[in-house]
Formats: sequence, structure tokens, C-alpha cells
Amino acid sequence: MSPRLKAYVTATVVAAVAVLAIGWPHAFTRDWGHYVAWVVICLVSETLWNNTISGGATISLSATVGLSSTVLWGAGAGLWISAFSTFIADLFVLRKPLVRVAFNSAQVALATAVGAIVFQLLGGRVALPVAAGGAVLDRAHATSLMLPFAGLVVGYFIVNRAMVALAVAWSAGRGFRQVLMEDWLYMARIEVDAASFLLTPLMVISFTTVGYPGVLLFYAPLFMLFQSDRRYLELKRAEEVNLRNARFAAKGELAAGIGHELNNQLVAISARALVHAIRSAGLASARTGGVDSTKMIGRAVRAAMSLTIASVKLPEDDDAPINIVGITWRTTSASPMPPACKSCFHPLLSAAGRA
Repeated sequence: MSPRLKAYVTATVVAAVAVLAIGWPHAFTRDWGHYVAWVVICLVSETLWNNTISGGATISLSATVGLSSTVLWGAGAGLWISAFSTFIADLFVLRKPLVRVAFNSAQVALATAVGAIVFQLLGGRVALPVAAGGAVLDRAHATSLMLPFAGLVVGYFIVNRAMVALAVAWSAGRGFRQVLMEDWLYMARIEVDAASFLLTPLMVISFTTVGYPGVLLFYAPLFMLFQSDRRYLELKRAEEVNLRNARFAAKGELAAGIGHELNNQLVAISARALVHAIRSAGLASARTGGVDSTKMIGRAVRAAMSLTIASVKLPEDDDAPINIVGITWRTTSASPMPPACKSCFHPLLSAAGRA
């Protein structure tokens, strides 16, 4: 973990602890049973999680329940319900490292606090004042809840996505904008987020009308959103695997072509060397040397093709350019080619590299 990431995580946790201390619910002794019930509901929703496309983070549908608890039980209770349920789920369900558990719980608390403040500033408590047993809907002001709910969702979304994307970017060495666009702000992800956040006002109204049975009814739409998101991610990963296999297949064909061309060049070089041997040593000795040279050239060609194919495979960067001159140089240097052939071949490669 880099020093700046350590400082960022530490600052996030310290800020969350301060916010949670300030926001301790005053009605805890009266409504603690409801708080426990909503922690359990949040834990159930935390089981509906998926990895992001890059695999650098996880995302669940628990924000719908956490924001609903903030509206129903007040900002302080919502902070504690969301942060505590995230801590328990990350530690015991997802089994994340303790550092990630602390950071996730802290950023959820801060994002929920921002959303709750925006909700209250926009007049949400006029229509949904908190009372014993949960918020009570004032039907005379119900139509004014649209803007407060929008502020609640947008405030939470911006802070949550920005804080998580920054942590992922610094831990993985990627750009902040790249993480946002690849993991959070693509169309399919935005559609799932919008659908889940739109369930928040419906869940609040359902609870104020029929109580806990109304909340349990929302497990079905959340589960369908979870399955839809999982299928999309599986298809996306399968598409990336197929694309990677196609790239390696193309590189294999390129390696075979390079090996074939090297074979042609080596045959011509061996023939020329054999002619020089015949002229210098005589026909009788050249016959024996020709057989040995031919066998050696055959071994050189096979070694050259194997080395070329191994050199063309690039495991890290599929889009990196292939240095044909460098591959050919390593091939001829490592192959059992006669020294006379290498001395003729390497000057040509040097000239090609300079060109």
C-alpha cells in the first residue's frame, strides 16, 4: 500500500468515526429493536454482491436498504445501520482484509451522511418526520418528496463512487477517470444503479404503510437486478476471454509465417555456404561436409521456428508492437547455425534494425 493510499484510508476512517460519534441516535434505547431488524435486512441485501468488471472492487445492492433506513429512522440511525451492516458483511460474508473492511464501512458512513444532509436541506423531513416506530408520511406534503429523494440518491452516489474509485485507482496504479468509466459509469451499471435507487422511496412508503412485510416484498426485485447484473458481467468476461484467444491465435499464425520465412532464408544461406565449401575444400570432402551441414541446418530451422513462436507470445500487453528484427536476431544467435552463416546474416539484421 502506497503512502498516499495509507493517508487516504486513515483520513476516511477518522472522518467516519467523527461523523458516527456525532450522529449517535438519541432514540436508541427506544428503537434499538428496529435498528437491529434493519441491520439484518441490510445484511441480507449485502449477500447480493458482484465483482466489478476489473475485479478491483465489489458492489452490492445494500445501498437501497441503507438509504431507506436513513429516511425512516433519521440520519444518525441510518449512518450506524449502514456502516455496521457493511462492516459485518465485508468481514464475515465477503471475508475481505481488515483494511478494506474499515475503509468500506467508513466511506459508506460518509456517503450516507452526505445523502442524509441533502435530503434534510431539500425539505424531506417536512413530509417524513421521524417519530417513534419510524418516520410518518404526511400526505399533504407527499408530492414534495421527489426532490429530496433525488438529492439523497445523488449525494450518496457521487460520494460513494468517487471515494471507492479513488482507492481502487491508487491501489491498482490506474487512472481515476479510467476506473470510473470502466467499473462504474458504463451504461449497464448505470441502469442497475438507477433501478435499485428508485426502489428507495417505494420501500419507505411501503414500510410506512404496511410495516416490515412491505419491506420483504422488495427482495424479489432486488434479486432480479442482482441476477441481471451477474449475467452481464459473465457475458462481458466471456467476451474478453474470446477476444484474448483470438489475439493469441493471430499471433500464432504470425509466428508460423515468420518461421516459414526464416526457413527459406536459412536454406538459401546453407546452400550458399555449401557452394563455398565445395570451391574451397574440393568435391570429395564437400560431400561429407554437405550432409553434416544439411543436418545442422535442419536442426537450426526447427530451433528457429520454436524460438520464434515463443518470442512472439506477449503475455502482458496484447497491443505491443512485435520487433521482427529483434526476434530474428535472437533466433539466429540461439540456433545451432554454422558460424559462417551467422556472420553473413547478422550484418543484414543490423542494417534492417537501423532502417
